[in-house]
Parts: sequence; C-alpha cells; structure tokens
Amino acid sequence: MKDLNIHSRREALKIMSLGLASIPLLSISNATMAAPSPLRAALGYQDKPKDGHKCSNCMHFVPGKTAKDNGGCKLMAGDDGISPEAWCTAWVELKKA
Repeated sequence: MKDLNIHSRREALKIMSLGLASIPLLSISNATMAAPSPLRAALGYQDKPKDGHKCSNCMHFVPGKTAKDNGGCKLMAGDDGISPEAWCTAWVELKKA
C-alpha cells in the first residue's frame, strides 16, 4: 500500500512538471499569433481613425458580433482582429443604399 502512494505522488509530480514546462511554450505561441501581419504593416494599419475614416465605414470591413467588437477585412483574409475604430491606406468609403 505504501508503494502505491509513492507511485501516485511521483505521477502527480511528473504531470505538474510537464504542465509547468509547457507554460513558456504557450506564451511564445500566443505571442506569435498576436504579431501583426505583414499585410497590416504594408497597408499602414493603425488602431485609430484618420480624418473621420475608420474601418467601420469602409467597404472592406466585415463587422464583428456587435458594433464595438473587432471584425475582419476582405483584404486581410483570416485576420479577425480588425478594430472598427482602426484605419489603413486601403480605406474606401462604404456606399449606403
């Protein structure tokens, strides 16, 4: 019975060690995913409007769930972190019907 407890304790310590060792790897992978895309940089993306022009009134903007949530951009496929208050050089006025 005593050996069973030692074995369980060793297994628990191994699992905890692996969990602690994986924390830096998760941090690195999240930082990589959060890095701005080269296309954002090429288009001069900025998190604030310019002269009243902003993503929420651009024809390329794909709105998020609410008006204040981040959305996407038709020109930056797969980038769903576009702020409705942002702006870039590809801005084109949204024509309302």
